[in-house]
Amino acid sequence: MKQWFLSLNERERMLVGGGGIAVVIMLLYAMVWNPVMQGVVEQQAALTRASKLLVWMKKSVADARGLQGAGAQAAGLRPGQSLLSLIDSTAKTSGFGAQVKRVKPEGENKVQIWIDEVSFDQLVQWLETLEKRYGVHVASTTMDRSNLDGKVNANLQLEGS
Repeated sequence: MKQWFLSLNERERMLVGGGGIAVVIMLLYAMVWNPVMQGVVEQQAALTRASKLLVWMKKSVADARGLQGAGAQAAGLRPGQSLLSLIDSTAKTSGFGAQVKRVKPEGENKVQIWIDEVSFDQLVQWLETLEKRYGVHVASTTMDRSNLDGKVNANLQLEGS
């Protein structure tokens, strides 16, 4: 190869040498510089996305804390509303007011309630509504299977906040 190069005249040697240098520069650009720069651009884009996500998450945490505080304040009986009337009205709106056989108040914040042949799923949903919306929770419960499928007879002691 060296002999071939030396056999060229001066002008051809300069042209081949310059072409060789140009090829080396293009290879360095294509194999080193360009991939590095693409990686930098991708990392900058990932950093921008992560920054936006962090801002959104911080805002969401603040919103969630605000909602959590609002939910805690909203729970409970409305002023002037008795636990007994709340139990009666919510049982009727839940569709099993007729199954409520007996309601016995036990002080200001407790009620004993007997419900016959109520859908178990319906009962659980009602108890969840009482807990989440009004802060009324189950202090004690006794449930027996009814002769009808999916129905129970329940004796509940509910306590308001």
